[in-house]
Amino acid sequence: MNIEERIEQAKSLGENSEALDGLIRDYKPFIFACASAAAKTSVSQSDAIAGEAMLAFVEAVHKFDAAKGAFLPYCRLTIRHRVYDFLRAARRQETAAVLSGSPYEEDDPALREQSIRAFQVQNIEADLRMEIAAFNIEIESFDISYDSLVSSSPKANKTRKQCLAAARCTAGDPGVLRKLLRTRMLPIKEICEKIRLPYKSAERYRKYIVAVVVILAGDYPYLREYVRPRKNEDD
Repeated sequence: MNIEERIEQAKSLGENSEALDGLIRDYKPFIFACASAAAKTSVSQSDAIAGEAMLAFVEAVHKFDAAKGAFLPYCRLTIRHRVYDFLRAARRQETAAVLSGSPYEEDDPALREQSIRAFQVQNIEADLRMEIAAFNIEIESFDISYDSLVSSSPKANKTRKQCLAAARCTAGDPGVLRKLLRTRMLPIKEICEKIRLPYKSAERYRKYIVAVVVILAGDYPYLREYVRPRKNEDD
């Protein structure tokens, strides 16, 4: 059986089945490799991160929909996001512990406030780096690299607004979004029929539109700020 068939068997047999245990056992190297890549450090079975990664693998097995694409890329993203969430939570706890014991709390409130702001900035920067790393992995499954994305992004405000509208239309339409995720190809004809976007523009800026859809449909709160419509854009 291929992995998709094994997954369907594991889902049909339930949480504690030998089929699920066999999947975890056989794909443990893959699970640890994904966790290590996300954490940017070697992960062993005894690490808490490894436990989170295995839980993410089980989650991916139960939520996997073959109609939306292959399992392993989906699983890799599920593990990556769970590891990132685990690291974010750990960093917040560390920050809270450091600040609660700050010597500036009573002696110098201004220094304490400065310390709090510094920790907050560090956390935001770290979270943004994690989002960018996860985003780069996800767009690679659409055969899009960061360099090619930069070179194929629209420069004119009007074109940018049209492409953002196309991306929002795609992300907001479950049928069109499923087709994109399943085929890894942008359904340009359907999108152009829904909004005022010339077919040639949609084709030319396909990579940009797909990348924005990935941001809007995924867990990228910081990157989402970069694709909001600009207030003073000219039509």
